[in-house]
Parts: sequence; C-alpha cells; structure tokens
Amino acid sequence: MIAGKFTREFFFAETCQHLAKLEAVVVKGALAQARNAVHSIKGSAHTLGALQLVAYCQALEAAIREARMEEAEILSTRISPAFEDGAAVVTALAADNPVPLE
Repeated sequence: MIAGKFTREFFFAETCQHLAKLEAVVVKGALAQARNAVHSIKGSAHTLGALQLVAYCQALEAAIREARMEEAEILSTRISPAFEDGAAVVTALAADNPVPLE
C-alpha cells in the first residue's frame, strides 16, 4: 500500500533530521542518541516499505548495542544512500499510484 502524501512528506522530513544527527553522534560515540536516531529511521522506513534501509538500520542497531563502534561508523555512512534509494522508490510508486489528498 502506498502511503499518503502527508506520510511521505513526514517520512522525508523526519528521516532527514535523524540522518543528520545519526552520523555525528555515532562518530562521537554517543550510543544512546545514535540508538534513538537509528530506531526512529528504521520505524519510518519499515512503515513505507523501504526494506534495504530497514536492514541497514537493524545491522546498525546491533552494532551499537554490542558497542562495535568501527562497524557502527561504517554502517552509519550507508544509511543515507539507502534512504535516498528508498525515497526514490516511494516517490516513483506514489507518482504511479497517486493518493488523493484527504
């Protein structure tokens, strides 16, 4: 199911904010902040069906939980490209299946 326009726009805006925060806090080693940011990204991605992004988020959550910071830093750099790919798919699907504004 394609999410409505509001949901897509909210996903894009919220995820961009969390992405900006994520890489900075992972590099600093701020585990609780990183965990919160990646968890929020994962939830939004799952809602919209951006499964590659969900997979990276799950891997990053595990690395953070287990304090594997080198791996977490690498994974955090893969989240933004996965978001961009997911956003492109969601946008393309929405264009093919417009949802009327309510």
